[in-house]
Amino acid sequence: MGSGSMPQTIEQLLAAYPVFKPQAQKLHCELTGHDLPNRAPDLGQYVQTKKFLTAWEIHQLFAEYPGIFEDLDEKLIGCKLTKTVIARDPKDIRKHIGGQKFKRAILRGDKIEDDEVTNDEDLAEVQEDDEMEGIDGEPIKRSNKRKGTANPVVKKKKRKQ
Repeated sequence: MGSGSMPQTIEQLLAAYPVFKPQAQKLHCELTGHDLPNRAPDLGQYVQTKKFLTAWEIHQLFAEYPGIFEDLDEKLIGCKLTKTVIARDPKDIRKHIGGQKFKRAILRGDKIEDDEVTNDEDLAEVQEDDEMEGIDGEPIKRSNKRKGTANPVVKKKKRKQ
């Protein structure tokens, strides 16, 4: 009885996580490169580890947005759509996906390109996107600086009178 349920559990886990490839008496995880014995308890334990869960979440996000993200190194990924470098952390990737820059790029239907903008017409379009009109109708250039990084404002203490 007990031996009949183990292969089903392994089959269920392999169906739920198709990133494991059988090799002789072992299973190889394609996400982390980890080899583990072909046993249900070991596989069940491994899919609950922090390393695997993080790699699995990243894998799911890559599958949800195919071709948009690329591996830069073991700790960084790049977004081809916004040309942004992101930490290899599911929270950071979700934050990027939920950000305005990413959403605008998706809505505009930006093309995914491997190179930077080189065409003069494309450069003019990017510059037009960066301009906004002021009250008097003149264009205002947006700053490329992030909020809070340039010259922080120091609050003065109020004097008692």
